[in-house]
Amino acid sequence: MKRNIAFSALGLIVGLWFGFMGANASFRRDATAMTNLAATQVAGQMSNAASVNSSSGQLSAEQSQQMVNQTTAILDRARKNPTDFAAQRQAAEQFIQIQRPDGALEFLVRANQIKPDDPEVMGDLSEAYFFSQKFDEAITWARRAITARPNYPLATFYLLASLVETKQNLDEAERLLAQLEAIKPGDAALAQVRQHLQTARQEKGQTKSVLSHGPETGGGKR
Repeated sequence: MKRNIAFSALGLIVGLWFGFMGANASFRRDATAMTNLAATQVAGQMSNAASVNSSSGQLSAEQSQQMVNQTTAILDRARKNPTDFAAQRQAAEQFIQIQRPDGALEFLVRANQIKPDDPEVMGDLSEAYFFSQKFDEAITWARRAITARPNYPLATFYLLASLVETKQNLDEAERLLAQLEAIKPGDAALAQVRQHLQTARQEKGQTKSVLSHGPETGGGKR
């Protein structure tokens, strides 16, 4: 399953960067309970999102239950078939769509084990680790994705975002940002990233960030 991120979605990504930094850890339960609870919460949040776009403004109880059942089946199939690559990607997507990286990681890690050279899985891992505030891991997976697919926009963005967030390799972050700006000049979302990068440069060397994981010349953990 391919998951393509267009540059038109960068505004949402940047909005999540500034507004969604706390990952919910409520899914750390045994597998059976986690499947049931995750299915209900994922389907519920998808139902709420769908309600906004529906003409009536809400889904029927039957439609909501169908979403719960479908999500349950997707997560259950992925766990019962750990070597099914498509099933792992589909399950991860349920969590990515509702900005639940902690839930997606289980399936993305398994998908990577099945196809370790797939750049899209690596890019999704970088995204999930970024929003889980595991920035070193996000850097590692973004670099691997870019090695497998040079100039991969999704991985490039999360490498840039993680470098800025940790205030490491800001010159490299500057180059990555310029690379994205060349693809989509004048993009408002990228302008926000540039402001954040400028702030990181100003703060660098003045007050050591609690999120700093290494010297300016260092990279993410591998």
